[in-house]
Amino acid sequence: MIQGWTSRNTAETVMQRLQQAGIHAGVVQNAQDLANDPQLQARGFFAHLDHPVLGKTVSDGTPIKMGNGSPADWKRAPLLGEDNEYVYMELLGLTESEFRSYVEKGIIG
Repeated sequence: MIQGWTSRNTAETVMQRLQQAGIHAGVVQNAQDLANDPQLQARGFFAHLDHPVLGKTVSDGTPIKMGNGSPADWKRAPLLGEDNEYVYMELLGLTESEFRSYVEKGIIG
């Protein structure tokens, strides 16, 4: 009986009717449902990013809002090895010639 009733209604209708009857209920959403959720869109939950391999992508934001930061301030994750020069030279202190030598020898990709 439950299957027959739920299959004739949308998930939102089932949720609303259960809630009206005093039963705690919520819709289980997949990624596409979440991406189209008007509440998440209105809260600016998603960050639209440009990725050099994937093109234009949408990333989940954070439900916690702090200060004036927004998904517009976000950037994509670096590609494998993209920040090697910064990490090895700036953070680890290699000279440029040491860094280039390690790259030429295949030690650093």
